[in-house]
Amino acid sequence: MYLRGTTGCNLCYTAAKGGLEAFADANWSSGTPDSKSFSGFFLRIGSTAVNWGCAKQKTVALSTCEAEFYAMVEATRDVEWTASLLEELGFEALAAAPVPVYCDNQAAIKIAKDGVLHAATKHYRRKTHYIRDVVDRGKIRVGYLQSKAMPADILTKSVSRDELQRHAPQLGLRFG
Repeated sequence: MYLRGTTGCNLCYTAAKGGLEAFADANWSSGTPDSKSFSGFFLRIGSTAVNWGCAKQKTVALSTCEAEFYAMVEATRDVEWTASLLEELGFEALAAAPVPVYCDNQAAIKIAKDGVLHAATKHYRRKTHYIRDVVDRGKIRVGYLQSKAMPADILTKSVSRDELQRHAPQLGLRFG
């Protein structure tokens, strides 16, 4: 059904106006029998997606914050790889640090910015230390984006055609 409904959708690459940015989202528990959440992220340069991914998370997240944090980790790993590739190809300006990584969960952002570790986060401390390290090295800057404006949402669950069309321009998708 999805493929039939999007046959007229194209990914259009245009001249870049802006640098690398990342958007990460998660769908906590997702109603799956194993209670595992789905992560989705995409990286764009200007208004076109250049890298993206979505997958069921490997471990059960115990909170929305944790699920969103796992999605932020995956996006950050791809930011580091993509920035390295752009630099190697001579496009350093497109990958200028800090690369913004947007998330729609303020608790996850606070953990990333402040490195807050407490009883609720101690079981995923390696991931919190990873993000904290990348932030401290000035490679990324974590920012907030409201849930309704989060384009990575379409990678975590089925969405309506209206929602897909609302986020399409942010991904470089054109219908027609």
